[in-house]
Amino acid sequence: PKSSSRASTSAMLRAAKRVLGCASDGDAVATEEARWRFCCKRRRRFAGADLEAPAPGRGRRQPRLVDLNSAPLEQLQAVPGIGKSRAEQLVELRGKGTLASLYALTALPGVSAGSLQKIGKHAYVHPEKGLHGLDGAEDKDADLRLRCGRLLFGSWNVRNLGRKSLETNRARDVAAIVAEYDLIALLELRDVEVVDGLLQLLGKDRWAAALSSQVGTDHHKEVYGYLYRTAAVKLLNSQILDDADDRWVREPFLAHFKAAGGFDFVVAAVHIVWGKTIVERRKEVEALGKKLEKVKHWTGEGDIMLVGDFNLEPDDAAWSTARGAGWVPLLEDVDGLKSMVGDTHLYDNIWVHGKNTAGSEWLGVAGVIKFDQVLHFGGQKGRKEATKNAIKELSDHRPTWALFASDRDDDWSWSSVMPLFGKAGGF
Repeated sequence: PKSSSRASTSAMLRAAKRVLGCASDGDAVATEEARWRFCCKRRRRFAGADLEAPAPGRGRRQPRLVDLNSAPLEQLQAVPGIGKSRAEQLVELRGKGTLASLYALTALPGVSAGSLQKIGKHAYVHPEKGLHGLDGAEDKDADLRLRCGRLLFGSWNVRNLGRKSLETNRARDVAAIVAEYDLIALLELRDVEVVDGLLQLLGKDRWAAALSSQVGTDHHKEVYGYLYRTAAVKLLNSQILDDADDRWVREPFLAHFKAAGGFDFVVAAVHIVWGKTIVERRKEVEALGKKLEKVKHWTGEGDIMLVGDFNLEPDDAAWSTARGAGWVPLLEDVDGLKSMVGDTHLYDNIWVHGKNTAGSEWLGVAGVIKFDQVLHFGGQKGRKEATKNAIKELSDHRPTWALFASDRDDDWSWSSVMPLFGKAGGF
């Protein structure tokens, strides 16, 4: 039997929507539609990356941002704020080691706060690289993202993380990884005490959390949690999805956020049951697809992100209903991308609507943080032993991540919040 505990909150009111707001050079733009066309045209002048919306579907997508650790010289030269001379200096700096953060560019001569912000609007550093950086650098990078209108979001199954981890290095390692984000959904928390401990490590003056009630069976209960930088996003509402028909062993946990730049969105975090057979997993995923199919007919918030541990590959047939409704995974099995430690499966993902979010606020870059290959887990006998230690000491799942434009919101013309919260919504 499932726990009968439910979080109950009032239906949320729609936050005032901001227009795109990226025509910042004094250009007179009369209407929102004209402003959107202007910004798209302006971004196309930047030859460093394809800034067009990525087409939904399977396979590789072109990023809209330049990876400063892997981009060739000619691509770096095209990034506003870099140019030929600075690009050559950057390549030389990379030769001395991996760039751990955008803020590391201050090591280059003449890189001011203004030029750093200009670069940050068109380039990024993989958040995994931040684990190589100095303590405190993640907060400087988060401040830079805020000024550049960028939001780093993801999810992570932390595998039975509980209060006992506060007595070991495990909680400290989790906090170090969480610190790379602006907002992250944590799955499989054992209790709320561990979250308070994580906030202590992260800094309660900068971080906050939203926790669900317990979900699961009488034999195994867990808690969902959203940890977020208070300067980056504001929590508007949260609650466990009503599941009167008992479709999920662990009901999804919903939260409505609004970024400092105006982008507002709903996140649904879920941990799909493993079950005795794959049939049980597929039933729960198919039920999610049916819910998403209903969402596409609503005239409300269009930016809905379904995140978590789905215990199924993104190309499994169980996702056909969700794909048919227009939802796409931001992580695909391209170049051997896997979310499970040991590179076995891509079970963790971020699903968004192909048009409303993937084609708009998403900046075309997403991935996982391979903490098992960055943090030290011993392994004198080789990678296989280190992998076992990483699973035992931290988690068998890697965190997912994606970058979004926090100063862009393309659904301002919709007049009401989707009826997602509360039983009256029928979701």
